[in-house]
This record gives sequence, C-alpha cells and structure tokens, in this order.
Amino acid sequence: MLIRLRSKAGTWRVPDLTSASTILDVKKWVEHEYAIVVARQHVSRDPKGDSLADTTTLRSLQVGHGDMLHLDFDGDAISTGGVVHRKINADGTLTHATYDTRLGKTGFRPGMKALRDMKMHWTLGEFMEMDSEFEFKIKAQKSAHCNAVRLDAASCNGFQSYLRNFAFQQCRCGWLYGTVGADGVVTVECIYEPPQEGNLHGFEVMDDPHADKADVVAAALGWSKVGWIFSHPPREEADFHFSSREILLASQLQCDDAAGGASSPFVSVKVTVDATGQASFEAFQ
Repeated sequence: MLIRLRSKAGTWRVPDLTSASTILDVKKWVEHEYAIVVARQHVSRDPKGDSLADTTTLRSLQVGHGDMLHLDFDGDAISTGGVVHRKINADGTLTHATYDTRLGKTGFRPGMKALRDMKMHWTLGEFMEMDSEFEFKIKAQKSAHCNAVRLDAASCNGFQSYLRNFAFQQCRCGWLYGTVGADGVVTVECIYEPPQEGNLHGFEVMDDPHADKADVVAAALGWSKVGWIFSHPPREEADFHFSSREILLASQLQCDDAAGGASSPFVSVKVTVDATGQASFEAFQ
C-alpha cells in the first residue's frame, strides 16, 4: 500500500508498504530518497502530536492505503526538486555522497566551499586576494651555497669521451670527489662512475660493492663527495635543463649530503653536446 507523508518540505508518497511495516521503515525510505538521517526524523499522526516509536506498526495505528502521517525533521527544509547526490561504490552499490565527496568536485579548492556558498557577490579584487593565499612562489636564495665549481679537465675529458662513443645518445652519471674551500668554491678532483645501466631516456645505478672503498681512498687524499655529474642527449629547448626525474634525484642527493641541514654545497653538473658538437659542462647548486 501507499501512504502520504506531509513535512515542511512538501508531501511525499511512500510506496510499497504493508500493514506490518513500521515507522522505522518509513523513516528509512525518507533517508534513502531525501538524505535525511533517521535520527533527525520525527513521525506523528498529526502535526503537533507526539513522535511515534520506530517499532510501531501501521496496523496498530490503523493506517491504511492513502492515509497521511506527519513528518518533522531537524534542520532547514530541503527542496523536493533538489538532487540527492549518489555515488557508485566499487561493488556496484549506490550510496549517498557525503558532503566532503561533493565538496571535492564543487569546492573552490580541496576542502573548501564553492564560491557561491561563501558569498553571492565577488569583486575581482576579493577573488584575487583569496586566490593569492594558495599560490606558492619559488624564489632564489639570498646567498649562494656554492660560489663556483672548478672541474678537473682530465676527468671531464674521460667522462665525455665515453659518451662520444654513443653520440651522446646515452645517459650516464658519476660521483664528484674533491674539496670545498672557505670561499665557497667547489674543486672537483676526480669523477667516480658506479656500476650503471644507461639508455636514451635515463640511467639506473646498480649496487656498488666498491662504494665504500672509493670513499676511503678519497678520504685518504683529503677529498669528500662534493656532487654528482650526469649526461643527457641534446634537447630541443634551450631552456630545458633538468627533467623531473633529474630534479628529484638532485634534490635527494643534496638533501642526503646536508643530513637534514638547511644548506649544502653539493653540486650537480650536467653534460651534453651543443649544436656545434662540442661537449658542454654546466654546474648547478
């Protein structure tokens, strides 16, 4: 049978009930159709009557087909023409979308309300001021961690000579050993190339059984690891210096060298070939 349910949002028809149905069944239908949770609902026989218990059956109330009950609920009235948002779960079932889920699609920023939910009228100045709070600007540091880099010519020649065998169509890397002067100048004395596999798009450094020995020999000579060097094929864009992978690796190596400190003179040197076929070495801090 069908009963009518009058509320401050309008009159709704609740179908598919029987005389054995309870008030809780009616409330669950309202929750499913209009997203009003059961705990907020109060059903009664008349508008000012006492709230009926959830276990009360329609038979005990002598409610038949087409009869009317009254519903009150906490909060503002909802529009009967409004859309109840639902989402499809992984198992194919439908559930009501939570406020946070809807906010992720309509909010101005993740976790924020939509602009019209904040205020109805915005000036361009107000919008730009609020939007500027979420801008992240990268600025150059006031003082350099490394003022200059001096490279050993013989080491650099050996590194780029190997790459010329592949017309610079292979990526390769190595560790730089040398000293850091009091004036902030890094002097590179040698390049140590660990076991690695390189190709046109990048390289993969393998486990190095001789890494500790290299550090010991360098320490005996008064050197330490002061940076890393890598190569890449020529790139079309003149201002394309680092790929995202190269930036992440350089950042990780510099962070490891700083051991959690704020700065480190650890340098990154990249090698490629220019339009004239000459090897180009560029250093970055």
